Amino acid sequence: MNPVTTWLTACVLATVMAIALPARDSMNLHRINLARLLPSLDEKIATLNNLVLQEQISRFSQIGNRISQVDSFEALVDIADGTERYTDVRRNDKNNDKNYSRVDQIDGVWSYGETVTMLRTTRDALNDRILQSGATEFSGDPEFEVGYRYAAGNHRWFLTVGPKIYWLDFEASVRFAAQTGDLRRIAWTSSPLPPETGVGRVTWTVDFQSVEIAGRLCTVPETAVYRIARNGSGHRADWNVTKFSGRGRYGSETSVRFEP
Repeated sequence: MNPVTTWLTACVLATVMAIALPARDSMNLHRINLARLLPSLDEKIATLNNLVLQEQISRFSQIGNRISQVDSFEALVDIADGTERYTDVRRNDKNNDKNYSRVDQIDGVWSYGETVTMLRTTRDALNDRILQSGATEFSGDPEFEVGYRYAAGNHRWFLTVGPKIYWLDFEASVRFAAQTGDLRRIAWTSSPLPPETGVGRVTWTVDFQSVEIAGRLCTVPETAVYRIARNGSGHRADWNVTKFSGRGRYGSETSVRFEP
């Protein structure tokens, strides 16, 4: 199996196309609308600066009906100036524990960008135009859903296979709680990739939660599932399951004293 490593990056915003989602006029949206969601996302992104998150990553592989766990990692992620940076990555292996200074040293399926980049990409999409939207529900709880699509030329999400980068066409679905406007889930699904990649589609689903970190309420990922479906017969796939927890904030304080 060829190593496949993925990074997500935010680049220049270009044209966004709307996706029509099914509407249910009978549901009460509690006056949640896109004009209200946009400042809410800005506020959520602002709370993420100088944040430290802990990740527990488990990687799996499937061939036919057989599913096996490949390995697992623990990592710390620093968020500063709108950028996520891994500061400590350790493979959990009773026979071969290993620390990595950079994630590009790790072979296989890997993803990052669940915290800031996904939120910024969604925020940019909402800011670009009023997207078509609709109402849905989860376990009887009303939700407000919006959708957007980026073309590969927009340079929003890419996959690296070996040394080569492939920019992705993808569709997104974003779910908010209808009563409060709280962000619940962002899901991205790519279009089919070129045959030479050996990859059919890439899907990325991130569930969010509101937690208090260092005395401040933050919206951070709770669980992320990043999945690569392989081309060809045999139902082959590889995926990561990442669980997040808040560790704290970092920063500095400066005091100035004037003496006569």
